[in-house]
Amino acid sequence: MAQLNTILPRFEALVAGMEANVGNFQLAASIPTASQAATTLTWWFIVPGVALILLGSIGIAVGEQRTIRVSLREEALETV
Repeated sequence: MAQLNTILPRFEALVAGMEANVGNFQLAASIPTASQAATTLTWWFIVPGVALILLGSIGIAVGEQRTIRVSLREEALETV
């Protein structure tokens, strides 16, 4: 019981911080995706991420093929 006076101000500060953020919590709760499953938001990040990785891989593969073609042309021109 003697320690209650030293601990209580810490909890009062914690409660005050939570009360100050009630408006922020209400704004977050009003996001229009609230009716959807929580995993839906995850897929909104995964699908574009996978698409970007695939596009980047395709770009790298096409770029390497062009480099090989240019090298072959240069070799052919050097032999002429």
